[in-house]
Amino acid sequence: AAMRRAVDVEGAPSRLCIKAAAPWEMLGCNDAFYAMFGFSGTGCTLKILHGQTTRVDVFESTINAAAKGGVHECQLRLYTACGQPLLLRLQVSQVLSLPGETALPDQMNMLLLSFLPAIHILRAIDL
Repeated sequence: AAMRRAVDVEGAPSRLCIKAAAPWEMLGCNDAFYAMFGFSGTGCTLKILHGQTTRVDVFESTINAAAKGGVHECQLRLYTACGQPLLLRLQVSQVLSLPGETALPDQMNMLLLSFLPAIHILRAIDL
């Protein structure tokens, strides 16, 4: 359970890069994501993070909004490879090139997902 933190020991959040179109194929992840979820983050779709209490509509609308631009955030339950539910705050943004760099065609169609500790909630029904 100690490994299943939204932030690794160096302070970097768990991160996952995905294609910016359904079914949102996973392209790669950092070590913190792998430690938290138990998935390598490549070749699968985001459905492997869904469980019986995941608000898929909220998850998908947040990702779709980010694909159009900006940073979008939601809080929801996702599931590890072992089926353990995790309440997390998800930030989603487009992968952008650095100033002065030319974006590669593939970069135009990628999203970065950051999995952060959940913030205090008043009503569990909101999830």
